[in-house]
Amino acid sequence: MTAAPIFDLEVVQKEMAELRSENLYLKEQLAWFKRQIFGRKSERTVSDLNHEQLELIGLETTQTVSEEQIQTVPEHKRRKPNRNGQDAIKLDPDLPVKTTILDIPEEEKICKETGLSLVKIGEEVSHKLAHEPGSYYVKEIIRPKYASPERPEAGITTAFLPDSILPKCQADDSLLAEIVTQKFANHMPLYRIAEQMGRDGVGISRKLLSQWVVRCGLALKPLYEVMVRFILEGENVFIDENSVKLQAEEKCDTAYI
Repeated sequence: MTAAPIFDLEVVQKEMAELRSENLYLKEQLAWFKRQIFGRKSERTVSDLNHEQLELIGLETTQTVSEEQIQTVPEHKRRKPNRNGQDAIKLDPDLPVKTTILDIPEEEKICKETGLSLVKIGEEVSHKLAHEPGSYYVKEIIRPKYASPERPEAGITTAFLPDSILPKCQADDSLLAEIVTQKFANHMPLYRIAEQMGRDGVGISRKLLSQWVVRCGLALKPLYEVMVRFILEGENVFIDENSVKLQAEEKCDTAYI
C-alpha cells in the first residue's frame, strides 16, 4: 500500500497564479498583434473618436461658461474667466488619425520582486493635432499600462510621453513649427493663418494661435540667448540701419530697431 502524495497547497496556488498571469499576458499580446495586422490604422478619422477620447491626456479641454462666475475661496474672491468656446478646436470629421504605440521594453515587463510577468491593465491614450506638408491629422499615442498581479502596491508601469516644446498642449510640435514658420518666415498674420487652416477643415481661433506663438517664444528664449551670445562673439555684427522715429518728451528722436 503506497502513501498518497502530499501536495503543498501554497505551491499549487502560486503556480496557478503564474499560469493565469501568463495566459492573460499572451491573450493581450495576441489581441495587439491582431489589431496591427487586421485593424485599421491610418484609415481612421476623427469621426471614429468620441468626444471623451479627444479629452484624454495630452489635450487641454475647454469648458463653456454661460456667464462670469465668482468662486469664493478662503480670505479672498477669485473670478473665473468667461470662456465662450473661443479656445475650442473644431476638426473636420474626415481628418485622418495616425496611431503610434509607445511600449516599455520587454525586460521592464517582469516584476523585479517576484519575477512574474506584469499584466496589461489598460492604456493611456493621448491626442494632438499635427501637421505634415500639405495636410493636417490627429496624432494618437497609445501607451499600454502594466501592473504586477501579485504586488498591486508597486503601482503602474507605462512608457513616458515624448518631450514637447509646450507640455499638455493640443498642438503637436509639427503644427507649432508650421504656425511659427508661416508667421515669421512667410510674414503671414495670424488671422490669415487661421483662415487658411479653416479652409483645410481645422478651426482654430486667432486668440489661441496667439497664445501658442507667445508660449513658443518663451520656450525658445534660451535658444535666442545662445544665438545672441554667439553673434556678439563674432568679429563683425551686421544690423539693419534703417532709422525709425521714437516718441520722446519734446520731439521725436531717431532710433534703430
